[in-house]
Amino acid sequence: MSQGQGMILLSTMFFGGFFTFLGWVSKSQNAGDMINGFDPKKHDKEKVSKIFGNHFLFIGLSVIVIGIMGMILTKVNPNSFMHIQKVVVIAGIIKMIYTLEKHGRIEKK
Repeated sequence: MSQGQGMILLSTMFFGGFFTFLGWVSKSQNAGDMINGFDPKKHDKEKVSKIFGNHFLFIGLSVIVIGIMGMILTKVNPNSFMHIQKVVVIAGIIKMIYTLEKHGRIEKK
């Protein structure tokens, strides 16, 4: 295993595991209120927990899959896989924030 592959493996396991764990905790424990900026007067806790959990599970698992692909495809530059992982994380967080603002609010009756 080269140094580049070791770096991919380390960052993949750390970040992929971190996002997957946060997503699982949020979704399974209904812990949407752990998000910074959660306002119980404006946001529905169950919706926020589900949205946050689904997005973070997807981000974490995507980072892990991309990292594994980087380990398998040894002829490709390992840094390109790390850049792809960064883009996935940033795009996933932006999409999650948008979805929370659009669908996570308490419905007015």
